[in-house]
Formats: sequence, C-alpha cells, structure tokens
Amino acid sequence: MNVDDSPATRAPRRLPSWIIVTIAGLTVWIASVAILVTIGYHVTLPAESVGMAAAGGGIGATAHQLTGKASGTDFLIDYAAAHALTHHDDAYAKSARLTVKVGEPWAVSTADPHPPTFLTLLLPFTLVRYRWAEAAYAAAMIFVLVATIRLLGVRWAFAIGAGVGIAIAFPGAYGISNPVPLIGLGVAIAYRYRDQPWVAGAGLALAAAPKWSGLLLVVPFLFTHRWRAAQVAVGLFAALAVIPIIWQHNVWSRYLKDGLHAISVNANRRDNAAVLHAAKDFGVPSLLAGAALFALTAFAATRARDTWWPTVWLVVAALPVAWMYSTLTLLPIAVVATRRPATWPRAVVLLMAGLISATPQGGPWTRYMYPVVVGLAWLLLFSRPAADESRFWPTLLSASAPRDIDDLPVSA
Repeated sequence: MNVDDSPATRAPRRLPSWIIVTIAGLTVWIASVAILVTIGYHVTLPAESVGMAAAGGGIGATAHQLTGKASGTDFLIDYAAAHALTHHDDAYAKSARLTVKVGEPWAVSTADPHPPTFLTLLLPFTLVRYRWAEAAYAAAMIFVLVATIRLLGVRWAFAIGAGVGIAIAFPGAYGISNPVPLIGLGVAIAYRYRDQPWVAGAGLALAAAPKWSGLLLVVPFLFTHRWRAAQVAVGLFAALAVIPIIWQHNVWSRYLKDGLHAISVNANRRDNAAVLHAAKDFGVPSLLAGAALFALTAFAATRARDTWWPTVWLVVAALPVAWMYSTLTLLPIAVVATRRPATWPRAVVLLMAGLISATPQGGPWTRYMYPVVVGLAWLLLFSRPAADESRFWPTLLSASAPRDIDDLPVSA
C-alpha cells in the first residue's frame, strides 16, 4: 500500500455544504426563538397596544410575531385547526371555537380555508403552546424567504439582507404568519434541483401543500418529460394528504364542505384583491377571466420558450382569494428577473416593490394595486434569459444540471 493512501494521511471527508447550512440554520432558528420569546415575556414592545394593526408598522407586526405576542393572525387559524386534529377534534369546525381551545379566542365565523395537506406541515408546531409556535413559525418563514432567494443564485449576504428586509416591512410582515412563503420556497427548490427528481418532487409537493393551485407546477415537469420528479411530487403530496386521516377519518370531507365554504366567503369579501375578483367587479365572468389568464400564460410561455415561470405566474394570478402579501409567491420570478442580462427587468422589480410597500394594508387600494403588480410580473416573463439559465421547453431539455448549490452561478 502506498504510504500516501494510508488512513493516517488521507484527508478527512467534508460534510456536504447543504448539511452544514441546514444544521447551522436549525441551530440559529431554535436559539433565536428561545431568546425572542423569553424577551417577549419581560419586555413591553414599542406601540405594543396596537398589536398587529398597520398603525404599528411592519417592524411592529413582525416583532409581535417573533416574540409570541401577536393575536388574530392567519397562523392562529391554522394552528388551532392542527391542534384540534391532534386532539381528536374537528379540524374544520368554526375557528371561533377552535381558537378558544388554544387560549387565543378570535371570533372568526368560518373554518380554516387551508387544506389538510398544509395541516400536516404544521404538526410539529402543535408540540408547543401557541405563543412559542407562533414565534417559531414566524422565524421559520423569515428563514424560508432567505433560502428562497439564495436557492435562486443570490449570494448569502444579499439573500439574508433581502429576506429580513421583506419580513419586517408590509406586506411581508403579515406574510410570515401565512403559508405563502412556503410556496415560493417550493418553487425555488423545484427549479434549482429540476434534474434531481427526489429534491424537485419535494419542492413541488411543498409548493402545493398550502394551496391546491400549486399542483399546476407539475405541468412543466410533465411537459419536459421529467416523469420521475412528477411522480415523486404526486407521491409526497398523497402522503401529506393521508397523514391527517390518522387523527380524523373524515378530515377531507369536512374540508370539502366547510373549508371550501370559508374560501367562498373570503372570495366574496369586498377587500379581496384577487385578479378574478377584480374582473368580476367589471362584469367579466370568472370563467372568461380565467381563460384570459390562461391565454396570457400560454402567450408568455410560447414567446419565452419556457413553461416554468409562466406557470408560477399563473398560480398567483388565478388565486380566488388574494391579499397583497400573496405577491410573496412572485418573489422567485422577481429574483430570477433581476439576475438576467437586461436592465429593464430590474426597473420593473423596483416599481413592483414600491407599489407593494406603498399600498395601505387592507382597504380599496389593495384591490387596485394587486392586479397591477401581477401585470408587471407578467412583463418579467419576457426578459431575455441568461445564457446558463435552464428553461422548461421540450426542445431545450438540459443534459445535466449542477449537483450542488455552490455550483450555481451567483450574482456579484
């Protein structure tokens, strides 16, 4: 045996970078939640009396969530439903009753509008009391925003700054109590690891778990013959759907009745900012508006010779219920556009960011500005891709893809 090959002289094997990043991220997440909630027990926040109201600003809303002091958040509805599920109660009973059982009464007359697949993702949070779960979830969504930006090729320093900045300003400050950041992360994972079926499939399942519309993202994978990734996505989604049945055998029938009813009630609210709702206000039937959105998607896909980003856009544009924080799902499109060669996409992204941050939370302005932002995002689909950018088009099937995140070109 050559002396250079002996165990004593052999270089130690390094852990893959993703394992190191994951361990570091989990450590920081757990430590930050413990510190922030402990601080919350002993410190009165500035303008604490206004709670999550817009008057307290984005930083105020984020601080309330990270210290476990927020009430009346989307996460409360989801947590109460998941808590009911694990305590053999009806997960889709009226939220007003379920929130009382977790010690945070909120007079919401409808059930949780999110499907059982999302409740599966929340099960670990039910192991702790609501105050701790709220802080843990909000902190996790900030990490999710950072990870989404990083996975699309942006350097860590900028990804961290941008992710935190989004989370402490409206509407991101409300978005971190909602599952929309998870959809964006699923989009980033599926795209980044598009040629690694198990990882891409996990990303697709993650994007579809909070809202069924995310299942549309499987179509570009089928269109480009990435069969295994699509199969993995369907299999993982099915697993997420089956797990809640362990606690409540009729959970899906309850969701199809009262969960969908909650969506219908929200869809008819005057402050619903969805494009389909705006079209209805102008007398355009929902079916015709949906067909128009599909036509816009098909036109963009044909011109760009790419089905992935147009489908991501469609998932957001066709939402039956939307608020300004729903635009967080457009984050991957914005990040990719800013990294492309042309300058004009960056100007469009800046305009989008300005409109989003300037729009008052709730009220009529959101109903007008949300469709405008979605329209601007559609323009980004026509920006010229970078030379090394993969596209989901049959004649452009990539022969290989980077196997590690550090192999992906990053911006300077």
